[in-house]
Amino acid sequence: MERHTYRVALGVILFPGLCWAEVLDKQQAPWEPVPVIATVMMSALCALLVLWRRDGLWRVACALSVLWAFVWLQNDFFSADVGPMLRAELSSPEARAYPVLLLVETLLPFIVTLGGLMRRRLLPRVGLSLSACKPRM
Repeated sequence: MERHTYRVALGVILFPGLCWAEVLDKQQAPWEPVPVIATVMMSALCALLVLWRRDGLWRVACALSVLWAFVWLQNDFFSADVGPMLRAELSSPEARAYPVLLLVETLLPFIVTLGGLMRRRLLPRVGLSLSACKPRM
């Protein structure tokens, strides 16, 4: 083989090492609108399910909040191979805010669900009848 062939073969073999792909372009940051809106919507859904006076819906809200936390904790920021690259691409304030916002978005539906359960326990259902609301004459 000629020298030129070896150079081309070496270039083809080393091509993935020559490319620098930014990891942050493929990972959605927790301060972007889509994750924030999705977290608020999931928290509102959990609050509605807990506060709705049905017997088993609080269990659905608990399951949804645990599933939400499981999905958010699968973020690449916590992985061993991609996490250091993400931390290297973030600026210093973003690197400090990323795990805090990720934790808030992970736990917010769970906190809302627990708050709704505590509210249901502390404020039991008050039965009002129409006769109790009659004005006295």
